Amino acid sequence: MIKEAIKKYVVLICLTTSVIFIIIAAISYPGSSLLDKNSIGFGWSKNFISNLFEAKAVNGSENPGRIWGSIGMAFN
Repeated sequence: MIKEAIKKYVVLICLTTSVIFIIIAAISYPGSSLLDKNSIGFGWSKNFISNLFEAKAVNGSENPGRIWGSIGMAFN
C-alpha cells in the first residue's frame, strides 16, 4: 500500500524536496549580485539560480548554501 503511494507520488515528492533544498540554499547564500555587490542575501529577481552552486558568492564570500543547492538539484 505504501509502496504504491510512493510510486504514484514520486515526482511530487522529488519536486517538493528539491524546492525545499533550493530555498535552504537561497537562505544560506551570503549575498551580492551582478547589479549590487553590496546586497545581502539571495534576491530571486537579482541573482541567478546558478549563483547557489558556486563555491564563492559574487562578493567573494564562501557560499555555505552550495551543498544545499547541489542536493536540491539532485532531486530535480
